[in-house]
Amino acid sequence: MNRTALIDGRQVSFRAEVGEGPVLVCIHGASENHHLYDWLIEALPGCAIVAVDLPGRLGSDGPPLTSVSALASFLERFVESQIGDDHFVMGHSMGGAVAIEYALSTNSATLRGLVLSGTGARLRVHPEILERFERAALERRSVPATEEDFGPEVDQELIAEVNDFRLLTPPEVAASDWRIADVFDRTSDVSKISVPTLVLAGELDRLTPTKYARYLADEIPESELHLVEGCGHMLLVERPEDIAVRVRWFLRRVGR
Repeated sequence: MNRTALIDGRQVSFRAEVGEGPVLVCIHGASENHHLYDWLIEALPGCAIVAVDLPGRLGSDGPPLTSVSALASFLERFVESQIGDDHFVMGHSMGGAVAIEYALSTNSATLRGLVLSGTGARLRVHPEILERFERAALERRSVPATEEDFGPEVDQELIAEVNDFRLLTPPEVAASDWRIADVFDRTSDVSKISVPTLVLAGELDRLTPTKYARYLADEIPESELHLVEGCGHMLLVERPEDIAVRVRWFLRRVGR
């Protein structure tokens, strides 16, 4: 169910699914919106899930926020307003950075755990990617996902579906997202994360190679790592059923 809320005077859109247990609050990556989680939500019937549109896209008012710390503060206010109880935070790519920042900066006693997907403690973006998105923003056009974002056996129809929801994110917002990701660095701090954490990564991810995931799993005290065979960066879309099994098990183990 698509819903809206007023946070700090701005309208925020999100998809909310009613279910049992603590709410899983999902944060999308750069260029994306809540539709990134459509596949996973369908694979997790019965779970309480909220997938948020960060400012500047779909029904969430702009302008976009310009730092991971600002996004984490936004997430904290959203959680206080709309969740207000025990919850987990799941973030993919840039959304993982927001989840990490949230865990390190929030005083919330209701955060039960993190699920970090295709992300890292540091997210340096290749200059060619930054240039591609900056140029697209000037020309007011979307940058489509390509086969490089996926594993080698990806269905072309799946790429087309991903690009359909990417078109819903304004090009200038996508460019801002990638700038934010490029300067994020919490390599010296992730060892301070005090909640249980599930780290997910595609074995063939070229944007955030598995060394990023392994670093998170090595540094975060109460963490576990799951590598998804044959997947690239868009593992939530490529293997939602596999991810769902791991996430459901983690939520039940930690949330009980």
